[in-house]
Amino acid sequence: PAPAAPKPPARTVGDRLSLARRADARRARADRDNARAEMQRKLAAVEDGYIVFGSPWAVDWVMPLEWRHLKGIGQYHESFAQAKRSANLGLIRRHYPALEQTLVLSEGDAVEFVNQRVPNVRVMPNPLPFYPDEPAPLDTRRIGAVGRLDPIKRYDRMIEAFAQAHKGRDGWELHLFGEGPLETELRMKAEDLGVAEQVVFRGTAKDMASAYRELSVVALSSEREGRPMALAEAAACGVPCVSFDVSGGVRELVEDGVTGTLVRPADVPGLAVALGELMDDAELRQRY
Repeated sequence: PAPAAPKPPARTVGDRLSLARRADARRARADRDNARAEMQRKLAAVEDGYIVFGSPWAVDWVMPLEWRHLKGIGQYHESFAQAKRSANLGLIRRHYPALEQTLVLSEGDAVEFVNQRVPNVRVMPNPLPFYPDEPAPLDTRRIGAVGRLDPIKRYDRMIEAFAQAHKGRDGWELHLFGEGPLETELRMKAEDLGVAEQVVFRGTAKDMASAYRELSVVALSSEREGRPMALAEAAACGVPCVSFDVSGGVRELVEDGVTGTLVRPADVPGLAVALGELMDDAELRQRY
């Protein structure tokens, strides 16, 4: 009799996972191709106009398509420092010079991008959402921080700095305006540092112009920022600011020793000292 055909080797768990990964990759490529085909149809239907790219990755995705009958505008709402620490700078250098215009948030960042051979840079800061009729009275013992309770804002550092600055300065509170996934963790941080009663979680405020009038200091502890709206809004309301020096946009809004205090990034003791100086000195708060 003829010999039996050899049995195929049994697939291992690794083989099955590899097959599944390849199938996922094929589906992802098909989805991407379908999405690009749909985008190409939409671009072809527009005879003239502008296409505004919200990020370097969007430009990279659209570049293989036929869209040169339109004018491209490339926005970048992070800072140059953040771009340099990521793949964004390479994508900006590769694609943005070919666009009609590149828009960044601050003059300082514009200079940096021009030095990186991105010649078509212009500055367009985000507009203020309100224009107060009169400055804040600065007559409370409240420090404010405005923004989502997200990891990038590093409110853990803010609470730690406030806890250090609060020692011997009774009556002062830290008010956090915003919501986010870290609220429980931050409440525990305040509890551990003994300032749970002094750290007030305000949630989302409907009237931020009125909220700023309650404050005597605004502080920013973010890991990175472009041109932070919290500092711009505080400045418009006449509230002095303390901030980590994380971008040209921050330096544009806070002139160290003139309109506020800048602290080395991630320097929690330095942030505590800067807060303490403003907590102690009402005249300095008014001068800023």
